Amino acid sequence: MKRKALVVLPELETGGGQRMAISIVQRIKMPELQVRILVLYPRRGDILEHLADEYELDIQYLHKRSGADLRCIFEIYQAICAFRPDVIHAHLRVMPYLLVPMCFSGMSRRYYTVHNLAPKDAVGVRRQILKFAFHHCNVQPIAISELCRKSITETYGIPEQKIQCIYVGIDIKRFARPWDYEIKTPFRFGAVGRLSGQKNYPLMFRAFADIHCRFPNTELVIVGDGELKESLNALCAELELSRAVLFTGIIPDVEKYLWSAHAYLMSSDYEGLPQTVLEAMAAGLPVVSTRAGGVVDVVENGRNGFLVDCGDLAGFITAMENLLQSSELCKRFSEDCSKFS
Repeated sequence: MKRKALVVLPELETGGGQRMAISIVQRIKMPELQVRILVLYPRRGDILEHLADEYELDIQYLHKRSGADLRCIFEIYQAICAFRPDVIHAHLRVMPYLLVPMCFSGMSRRYYTVHNLAPKDAVGVRRQILKFAFHHCNVQPIAISELCRKSITETYGIPEQKIQCIYVGIDIKRFARPWDYEIKTPFRFGAVGRLSGQKNYPLMFRAFADIHCRFPNTELVIVGDGELKESLNALCAELELSRAVLFTGIIPDVEKYLWSAHAYLMSSDYEGLPQTVLEAMAAGLPVVSTRAGGVVDVVENGRNGFLVDCGDLAGFITAMENLLQSSELCKRFSEDCSKFS
């Protein structure tokens, strides 16, 4: 008899958790296993929805409305009963709606992936619901990095040995640079990610403003979109960077922008284990990053990039300057990134 797994997501907007789930499902090639993705919100026309269509994934979209929508609970219960999965794997913000129908369905194999450091993954009522789910409803937490696992222990009181750690994976062949890494003018820094407060782009922009003032043959390309787009554009204008910083928005071929860059920047205040850093490393890019979450598990300071403390503007500037002043260092870091991936 064919086994069934149900992967539950809030929506398919462009985000690390959604991309991870889509990638895993797309790569499951087991004739004895049927995997369905249950999405709480209706289609929105996001890139990942189109990608899932290209992969011909089994996806069921529900009709959740924005904000609190309790009727979604019954709709989830109907979807679970109709599919009758052997395993349910939840991601992101779905647990407040999923927990009751999951328990009433009688299905006992239940998992939830924590995609960020636990204190940032869920707050307030949602954190209390997750804590109840972990301790009383047989929901097993999954971490995406060692720091993430430790944060789950500290936040929810679950022994580390009872928490599985499954690192984020990427398609290395897709992001591998098709030509040799070479420094050209202008020197291009790249960054990929949602334009949100978590990413602390103001730190990156202020560091780049200092660098660009002293090294005019530099530019910064930002791939992504988000709620802070207007304020970040205003900050660029204030810092006189409008001609040196390019916002591409959300694009399907991120790898092409990584291949055209010479170094990758990440200035986040907190992370789980960002796929974007792994993709940049697969593209052979030296990394300058804050010590945010699982980044420290993959970027080795002084070997394939530079790590600075979160919020350390002076350290970020120094790291960027070190790369700019030594093409040999950039090439060495690039080679070590490629070996790591």
